[in-house]
Amino acid sequence: MSTTETSAASATESHRPRIVLLCHQKDEILGQQLLESFSSNVDIRLVSDISPCDLQQRAQLVENATCVIVLATIRVQRSKFCMEIVNYARVLKKPLWVAIGQQNFEPSSALGAICSVGRATVYVTPDTVAEQAQTLEASILNAFPPESIRAGDFPDSQSFGRVAREEHNRNEILEIDFLISHESDSEAVLPIILEALKGRCHVEKPTDVKHSKIAVARVVIPILSPQYYDNPKSRDLIEYTRSIGVPLVPVVGYTGFNPSGWIALSIAGLLYHTILSVEQSTAKFYDSCPINDFVYAANAALTPPFTDEQREHAEIQALKVKLEELKQQLSVWPPPRRAGAVVPEPEPFDLSKLEIKGTDNLPMNYIHYEITRLSFVPPKPLFDAYGVPIPSNFDVMFSYNWGIQSLVRAIYSNLSMRNVNGWFDIWGDMIGNVNEAMAFAIESSSVLMVFLTEAYQASPNCNMELHYSLKRRKPIILIKAEKDLVIRPWIAEACAGCPMFELFEPSDAGILENGLPRLDHIAHAIRTMQTNYAKRVEKSMNMSEELFDLRELLEDAITAVHESKNTARFKKCTRCGEQFDEYSLSGCKKHSAYMMGGTIIAARWVCCSQTDINSVGCVSADHIDTPREWTLDPNYGTHTWVPA
Repeated sequence: MSTTETSAASATESHRPRIVLLCHQKDEILGQQLLESFSSNVDIRLVSDISPCDLQQRAQLVENATCVIVLATIRVQRSKFCMEIVNYARVLKKPLWVAIGQQNFEPSSALGAICSVGRATVYVTPDTVAEQAQTLEASILNAFPPESIRAGDFPDSQSFGRVAREEHNRNEILEIDFLISHESDSEAVLPIILEALKGRCHVEKPTDVKHSKIAVARVVIPILSPQYYDNPKSRDLIEYTRSIGVPLVPVVGYTGFNPSGWIALSIAGLLYHTILSVEQSTAKFYDSCPINDFVYAANAALTPPFTDEQREHAEIQALKVKLEELKQQLSVWPPPRRAGAVVPEPEPFDLSKLEIKGTDNLPMNYIHYEITRLSFVPPKPLFDAYGVPIPSNFDVMFSYNWGIQSLVRAIYSNLSMRNVNGWFDIWGDMIGNVNEAMAFAIESSSVLMVFLTEAYQASPNCNMELHYSLKRRKPIILIKAEKDLVIRPWIAEACAGCPMFELFEPSDAGILENGLPRLDHIAHAIRTMQTNYAKRVEKSMNMSEELFDLRELLEDAITAVHESKNTARFKKCTRCGEQFDEYSLSGCKKHSAYMMGGTIIAARWVCCSQTDINSVGCVSADHIDTPREWTLDPNYGTHTWVPA
């Protein structure tokens, strides 16, 4: 080959799309088949949770990739080593293609949220792998013509090392609350952090930290700086910390330092804190400050949230106990399979249900409230009677761009005073991995409240929140927060039929409409749409086959027990009218106070400002079938339901 031909071939090589194909080690056979089905028009590398093992090499692959393909399975979703690649690709704004490689699986959590804004999704099986590889390749080549691809270094797969990921037993006594590692160029911030934590801290430079010390730490706090990045021992410390599952709470402790490379990969998606000086760290931000937010996150990391595997394991054990109880009541085991119920598509929401009116001659006054947190102690996890962790549930999630944070905070405060339980990122709800926290908020909230501004429409993160909510079919309330806003066509089309309110400044919440402040119309919309959403029955596709089979067996066994006794399985709740049984008691709401007014002042429930005696409750409760009576308290002239 001539020199000219060699140069031309080299140019062609450098202008091929460089693709990272991510899969879990247990899906590598399918991943390898997918990789081998691509043509030489693309340059593709297979990356898994165990290969390459070097942090810097993993970071370089993502940094130099044109795009990323995720072979999505439950194993990828639950692997922190796979998800760090996905999160880092998101940080670097790498386009994402999704190949779902597992039957009966739809991504959720951070993977689901990030995949919801992917370029395209295909479903891959061993029989369709070649066909779907062609589809993916055609889509990628169409998105990246050769002239748009700049040259980059793509490590050869022959250089990839592999590491065995083993489950590490950390049941030994954890002697240290916080292991803090730092270098000399961040020495000045160390006293600030030590004073704030006031716990069992152990401080060492990365060169001196032994693996045995990391193994007995509950949380590792690396203070990031240029010297920290340059020290190979720092990378070893972080790699070992990740490998044994110790939570990381990173702190930037050097002015102007921006995490990149291996550090950026290892903390991709994590909320990190900047502590530079006493003045900066104590600067007030609403009811908090940077050092308070850091301490809250560090204390929360001492009791990390349950993983999907831990929740699933606990539920499997609880299901086995329930099944054993039911087994004793049946003569035949396993019970016969019941007919599968057909779940209808939800009907379009009737906006007329949102119309409420006050009393014309007694309009309800609007009082603006400012609320503050009384404590910065993270809440302890809750468990049900069988020891299964109970996830948090919210009435509404606030989705907004930070440019109107003061407006959103005012609405959050006043809805909180009406017993609307909202997820608000700056109110202690955004900790750990920001993508996971955001996805959790959407999955755990009944309604999404979107504050539309031009900045919101232009924000990739805000767009991801809205896309994921639409994918999860969440009810959406739109708040137009800019007067001259032109809503983008895709949002207008996707949210057609969603109620919209105008709030340009906090005082707009008090504008009277039909005798009630606008905020009360918004609160009513949240509760009504929440009630409608609760009636939906959606099949979860985020579990192992074992859990799915046990849930199905439980339903079969419960049905069989009632048929054998000739008894009705379900009762009707006298509060909300929904059907329930002993295994589905939760999900109702009641009023936590009484109703007053109607003569001198407008009638309302004291607990939530609702005006109808039959309005939806405002605090969580179990279903009941006890008859209820509307009862007057003669001592105070107030009314309430008995039982509530």
